[in-house]
Amino acid sequence: MNVSPDVQENFFEPVKIHYTADHNSSFGFFAESSDGNTFDHNDATGNTDGFFVVFGDENVFDHNVAKGNIWTGFGAWNANFNTWTKNTADSNGHYGFALYGDDGVYCTNNTLSKNAGQSNGEFDAYDQNPPGSNNTWTNNTFGATSGL
Repeated sequence: MNVSPDVQENFFEPVKIHYTADHNSSFGFFAESSDGNTFDHNDATGNTDGFFVVFGDENVFDHNVAKGNIWTGFGAWNANFNTWTKNTADSNGHYGFALYGDDGVYCTNNTLSKNAGQSNGEFDAYDQNPPGSNNTWTNNTFGATSGL
């Protein structure tokens, strides 16, 4: 996995580490069966998927950028109560933001707000889950969407 940190220090604040995942053959950032993680100010470029969560709950994605990934910028499957805020997904192969669901396995109770997506291959935002899944999409800036 190609991940490199960019450390920025400020005398009055804790050290923040910003990572870049670049041209990996699979995921840039991946949380599987993992809860309560925070992905903040990271970049994913040229991977199969930029950021992806599977079987994960209560994860936070904030101020991240996914650009030029083969499949999806930000994706989730069987993931619940996660939050995506102020992220950008541009020029990804299929989807900018995608909440996948099928065969009775869904993403529920997720919140996506103040995100931006444009020029993604199929949809900038895609929600494959049935009505009543309680996924909330508010104050986002997207071009083409499906299922919202």
